[in-house]
Amino acid sequence: MSSCPITVAIPTYNRPAACRALVERLLPQLPSNAQILVIEQGASMTLPHDSRIRVSHRASPSLTRARNAAIDESAGELVLFLDDDCTPCPDIVPAHSSLHQEFPRHAVIFGKVHDRFNQGTRQRVIDIDLRTLAMTSDYGLDREEEVPCGPGGHCSIKRSVFAQVRFDPWFRGNAHFEEIDFAQRVSRRVGPLLFSSRAWIDHHMHEDGGCRAITTSVGFYFDRFYNRGLFFGKQCRLRDVNVFLRAQRNEIEYFSRRGKSHSLVQVGGAVAGLMTGFGAGLVRRRLGPSWYRY
Repeated sequence: MSSCPITVAIPTYNRPAACRALVERLLPQLPSNAQILVIEQGASMTLPHDSRIRVSHRASPSLTRARNAAIDESAGELVLFLDDDCTPCPDIVPAHSSLHQEFPRHAVIFGKVHDRFNQGTRQRVIDIDLRTLAMTSDYGLDREEEVPCGPGGHCSIKRSVFAQVRFDPWFRGNAHFEEIDFAQRVSRRVGPLLFSSRAWIDHHMHEDGGCRAITTSVGFYFDRFYNRGLFFGKQCRLRDVNVFLRAQRNEIEYFSRRGKSHSLVQVGGAVAGLMTGFGAGLVRRRLGPSWYRY
């Protein structure tokens, strides 16, 4: 076993106050030989002086590249990824450590998430249709079960996984579908994935900073649908492409609706992103996973 049992990795983008608050809440439950690794992608911040804290700077924002940097620079046998705008339960670090001891064959453990969407009232933790990419999730449920994917902002991963699977840096911007892509490849190549409600976070979903900092921009819509196209082109059955494109047309109409009309600029950005991403996904499918080191 490594001398560092767990690294808590926190990719952050322009949320210095929220990130500092998270680090301060984690320190009391962190073992002396564990580590907090903050991946800064925006403004620098002041963090508590503690030998267990390490900060890494990235020149430009990319959630997938930040996560891969955390993998490369972490020392732990487990890597626990947390969103920068969350409040963790008082025992989140020991809870994930014990879950991996109890479930040694599970490559990734996803934890419970409280937010305004996941209220713990639905029947399934996650359900995804790989023809349309329609997804229903409720990470607030009180249960344990194997799942096809889970919340990228609250998951712990065995270090041995990263010898075979990394986060795909071709996913852009807000990195929508990047954690689903990662989870699908892990479940095929390494082992099953577990959702457990024993460890939980309150996800505050701040509108400033992070993935939602540019939700009104054309770039946000380009990236969101680029990532959908990339995922489908890489992962899904091409015979379902017509079903997929019809579903994305409905998604674009929904997201671009402004009263009784639509934002043509946002529609154009979404369509351009979808087609560009789908083409990139076909390239990745053709070249195979060994062509690019994640």
